[in-house]
Amino acid sequence: LIAGKFDEARALEAVARTFGQLARPKRALRATYTAEPPQDGERTVVLRRVGDVQIVAAMYHIPPGSHPDFVPVDLMTQILIAQPSGRLHKALVESGKATVAFGAERQTREAGSVYFGASVAKTLPLDAARETLLATVEGFAARPVTDEELERARTKIKNDIEQLLTNSRSLALTLSEFVAMG
Repeated sequence: LIAGKFDEARALEAVARTFGQLARPKRALRATYTAEPPQDGERTVVLRRVGDVQIVAAMYHIPPGSHPDFVPVDLMTQILIAQPSGRLHKALVESGKATVAFGAERQTREAGSVYFGASVAKTLPLDAARETLLATVEGFAARPVTDEELERARTKIKNDIEQLLTNSRSLALTLSEFVAMG
């Protein structure tokens, strides 16, 4: 990928001169040889370190980035993590159970994960934040997405794409990620 303001003819000539002599590989890339083992239940990890901030987080499996079900995951993630309108911010930060709520997913070639978490002051109970985090993330059946939440998430994602299109470097990096995703 070539991005930015450049002379197209000169760029293509440089590419041909630099890469044109390379033979197309005859080998195929190796297929993925590892598979995620079946998940037979919840797993919990506790790490105790010295510090003034506690963190609680939850991670969930998600489909590959090219799967049609990734779009709802992306929208759901935005509905949860938006600042200050997101469900996690309202449930954790506005209630005083945490100082920050966060989360992210990666759009990858193979099935991946989405995570959500919160930073909790050392003086606050971590269990209350954990229970609220899990109830909020896993509470879509009890509290379905509203039209307003969905429209806000769509608008945010559209704005992110629009901003991406104004930055040639970021656009080139994103395009390379989509190529890698297949």
